[in-house]
Parts: sequence; C-alpha cells; structure tokens
Amino acid sequence: GLGDVYKRQGEGEQVFRRMSEGSMLVAIESRRSDGQTVPTENVSDDYRLRVTLEAPDAGWEAEPNASAADANPLTPRQTLRGRLDSRGDVDVLRWSGPEGMALVEVQADGLPLAWQTPDGQVRAPGAVQVKLRNGDHVRLFRTDQAGRKGDVPGRTSPWSVTVTPQ
Repeated sequence: GLGDVYKRQGEGEQVFRRMSEGSMLVAIESRRSDGQTVPTENVSDDYRLRVTLEAPDAGWEAEPNASAADANPLTPRQTLRGRLDSRGDVDVLRWSGPEGMALVEVQADGLPLAWQTPDGQVRAPGAVQVKLRNGDHVRLFRTDQAGRKGDVPGRTSPWSVTVTPQ
C-alpha cells in the first residue's frame, strides 16, 4: 500500500519514489471513512494517471523505508532528501560512516518533522552533535501523525539530512 493518502474528489495526487523490482500494478480506489470501497465518481468522468519510472538517485530516499530492514543508507557528507507524504509515514536511514561524534543536520522547511537517533531523544530540525556507530539508525517522522484526515501539510516539502563526522 501507498499509505494513508486522503484527497477530496477532483484534487490531484502525487506519490513519490516507490521502490519496486519487476512488475508493478497501480490501482486507484475510493474509500469512505468507514472503510467501504465504493465508487465516488461517474464512469464517464475523465481521469488521468501518469506513472514515471525514475532511475535510483543516491541523493533521494526510496520507499519503503519505514523499518530498520528497509533503511536507506546515509553516507558521510552526502545530503539525503526525502518526503513524509502521509501522516503515518516514517523514514529510517542507516548510518554507513565511521563510529564517533558527528554533526547531524536535519532541515524540513514547511514540514512538521521530528527525528531520533539511537539515544532515543526526539529532536526538532536543526544541527546537533551526536555519537553514531556504523549501522545506527536515524528515524524521521511527522509530528502531526494524529492530525485529522484530509490535507497533509508539507507533504510535498522535502526533508534533508547531512551527517559530517567530527
């Protein structure tokens, strides 16, 4: 699944950077708040669907990456970008640099984001020195996860993470 994406009838929709091997089936459905799948548009209404195949880009995350098993690599001094495009979206990054103190810089303009390292401390975007070991995870998540259904503020605004060993 693509996650909890809620749009009103007639509004556009974007889903970003889903990783897939082999064939992919893209299905569009409409779901009521009670979970029932029912048509809400006339079969004669125009509908446009565009799926764009992109080559992997080391500068951007690839979904799914919500767990340690699917974590995207985070390399020294390389900026990695991504999006938290639904309220329940979580992005996990795996540090692939040396053990020791590192400056972790997280930016998220217009995106209600918090992040954690293995020390468990929840942090706002900004720059912080933390101790990292190779294989440690940096977890990014929305601070409005319990928000109302509907518009998801900042869903197209990317976050960025850069880690510089000290």
